[in-house]
Amino acid sequence: MGTVVCPTDDVNMSLAAIRSPTTARRCMVREQVVADMIWEAANADSLPDRLRYHAASRYRLQTGRVSPSRHVAKNTYMVATETLHTHALIDASLISKQLDKPCSKHGRPHSCMDVFKGDPQIVRVWRVMWRCVPAALRREKLIDMMTPSFQQHNDSCAGGNWTMVDYSFLGQRVCREAFRLLTGIGQSSLTRAKESVMQMRRTSSARSELSHWLAIVATNKPKLYLDARQWLEWYADSHAEHSPISLTSYLPGGRKQFYHLIYERDRQKKLQSAASLRVFLEAWRCETPWIVIPRRIGQFLKCGLCEWLKLQIDRCPRNQPELRELLKNRLGTHFDFQSAQRLIQFRIQELCAQSNGRKVFMKTDKMDEKACVVPTEGSQLSTQFFQSGERLVVAINGSFYHGCEHSQVHIRTMFEDIEHGSEMQMSTFLLNFHESVLLEKRVPEELVLGADNTSKETKNKYGCWWCMWLLCVCS
Repeated sequence: MGTVVCPTDDVNMSLAAIRSPTTARRCMVREQVVADMIWEAANADSLPDRLRYHAASRYRLQTGRVSPSRHVAKNTYMVATETLHTHALIDASLISKQLDKPCSKHGRPHSCMDVFKGDPQIVRVWRVMWRCVPAALRREKLIDMMTPSFQQHNDSCAGGNWTMVDYSFLGQRVCREAFRLLTGIGQSSLTRAKESVMQMRRTSSARSELSHWLAIVATNKPKLYLDARQWLEWYADSHAEHSPISLTSYLPGGRKQFYHLIYERDRQKKLQSAASLRVFLEAWRCETPWIVIPRRIGQFLKCGLCEWLKLQIDRCPRNQPELRELLKNRLGTHFDFQSAQRLIQFRIQELCAQSNGRKVFMKTDKMDEKACVVPTEGSQLSTQFFQSGERLVVAINGSFYHGCEHSQVHIRTMFEDIEHGSEMQMSTFLLNFHESVLLEKRVPEELVLGADNTSKETKNKYGCWWCMWLLCVCS
């Protein structure tokens, strides 16, 4: 006989919260209603008549549905996850358990929670009202709460690091731990609010406020997703028929599985990993609109200018819509430039990889000394050794090759006496190129170099002189 495993009380409670139209769902609907009303107030002049007078808000309240997405399975999972989080925040029994926890630390007695332990319903009502506020406004309320303390610290010229100590809940002054237990606000949310205050942010713009064409972020696509896309672009350029009046490329007739087999065979010849059929079809469907569907997904990494422009948007108060719109448009222009730059780089990489060594693309970047101090153990950074001990400070200069068979990745370590500039970058290019030629036993016909687009490293007279010298030597 097998062992019968019964679900725990927590599992049953979670299932009941998802199945029944509880207060958690109503909080989520109210949050979207408040967001709709704020959006309508900001765009009232440009709205058509059918969307005015809170039409969307009244429709949400009548149906009681959380905004669905086009993907049914994804929408069900997201709504269920959000429902569980909301249920854990406003459930009366869970609140009573949290109020029983002590807020004291290091043996110091605290009486912050005594006022609220006798009536958990007051805490629950506050949490329900807090949960009905849109997430962006909740973040801004935390920023507004911490800003006076930060300004007072700066005005006093006390020096040292600023610490938020003036927490209050329903007019009662409490400690930080009691504030977290009473409000249900996590440690990470308070930390992000503190960082925003120190960066002089006034607002916290949601992604929807930047509109869809500005919401270009790094995605969680599989590792070989872009590899499949690069191969599809190369194969279409070399084997497809191109229309003279459109951008459409026509491949020879056949099933998509056949092209996946060709892709796998091509990668196996080069001793490289190949994407699965599911990833290959997803890349074809979403990334190559000139073959199947006119749709693109931008694969972006973190960019300093992007983050700076977003910071300026958040620093701009909402009562200056013209300035916020100007910054949003500038961010969109930057995204357009970034998108074109990334796509052309991917095409060059695939072109070099398919050239049988005739073309080589070398991408180099340096990780500064501050980012890689060794040895480092995250769990022991507060110990005496890591606070005051002597450690070796090094920098890492990594290079990645496309078009070489025997060398794809190269890492060099440098100490503090190596300056970060064009001499360092040109020396790295020359050493790596020399070692690559020795391993491949041939000089490529074309060499493409990639580095940080700055006047300090590449856009200067030293970079131009080095390129001219290399051409003279190779000729």
